[in-house]
Amino acid sequence: MQNTIGMKVIKHGKLGHKVIDNFLPKYQFGRIKKLLEGVDFPYYYHSYTANPVFHEDRPHDFMFVHSFVRNKKACSNHVDAVLFPILDRLELSLEKVIRSKVNLTTRSSKRNVTDFHVDQNKDHTVALFYVSNCNGYTELEDGTKIACKKNRMLLFDGSLKHRASSHTDKESKVRITINTNVEKI
Repeated sequence: MQNTIGMKVIKHGKLGHKVIDNFLPKYQFGRIKKLLEGVDFPYYYHSYTANPVFHEDRPHDFMFVHSFVRNKKACSNHVDAVLFPILDRLELSLEKVIRSKVNLTTRSSKRNVTDFHVDQNKDHTVALFYVSNCNGYTELEDGTKIACKKNRMLLFDGSLKHRASSHTDKESKVRITINTNVEKI
């Protein structure tokens, strides 16, 4: 990956994950954030976050999703505006993307976490891009927690189990992340 002024790898974890702050230039990040937080961006209700098994004790286990790529095929008019800047920074082509989607979750009154899971049952790398600041986090199976910080990229081997935490802070009504699964990098 290119070394660009302002982009800073802040952590190489023991599981091989990488956290990169200031991932996109400010102007690119600002355009993406404005689009994804706009009233006209289409999100679709998804009745679960990580595991389709219904949990009666998890009434807040839902999210809103917009898919960019499904089964290696682009399926959104927003791929150019949102996904291409991220892929360009990762020096990847669209052909390497297995799946990509933006997830929007709403604030909850108490912290909820998803089940530990993997996104794909094949070799892949997860590129998780944080669009918003909040007290939610991503937790890797070794207990490492990565804070939800805007313009942060988390890269890790897709075979590592991970889970997401909801956010409870009043400053942020939503948590927005772009989850992209790519062929192993």
